[in-house]
Amino acid sequence: TCLGKVVGGGLPVGVYGGKAEYMRAISPLGPVYQAGTLSGNPLATAAGLKTLEILARDGVFAAAETAAARLEAGLNAVLSETGTVGTVSRVGTMLTLFFADQAPNNFGEVQQCDHEGFGAFHRAMLDRGVYLPPSGYEAWFVSAAHTEDDIDRTVDAARSVLTR
Repeated sequence: TCLGKVVGGGLPVGVYGGKAEYMRAISPLGPVYQAGTLSGNPLATAAGLKTLEILARDGVFAAAETAAARLEAGLNAVLSETGTVGTVSRVGTMLTLFFADQAPNNFGEVQQCDHEGFGAFHRAMLDRGVYLPPSGYEAWFVSAAHTEDDIDRTVDAARSVLTR
């Protein structure tokens, strides 16, 4: 198992683990030496622990899921209202707006999406104060910190951008 920033509360860190037989190959028990600039980073470790503490609170995941569903519904409504060819794919609190007539199922299909159109959309959203991932190959991450106002502002900005 390899995990990245998620275990550091968003800070740069990596964690790996596996069967005991493989882990015994890592120093100091075995001959494989592993080190890195951020190995054992106390700041990332503290941030990761605090993140787990927050995520254990009642309602945190439900709030994030609700916000993501609200954004998905709003973006789908905007696509329909504006006649824009696009689709929103969402899994839990991650989603992506693809400029394609149907949701892609693999990398080859993602490559066929309108990435020039996504670039124009991205720049126009930035102009409206909405900071999205800069590529149609990346996911948007919705969190419990996103308020209804944040979601509504994002949907309104998308409506403004996509209205012809």
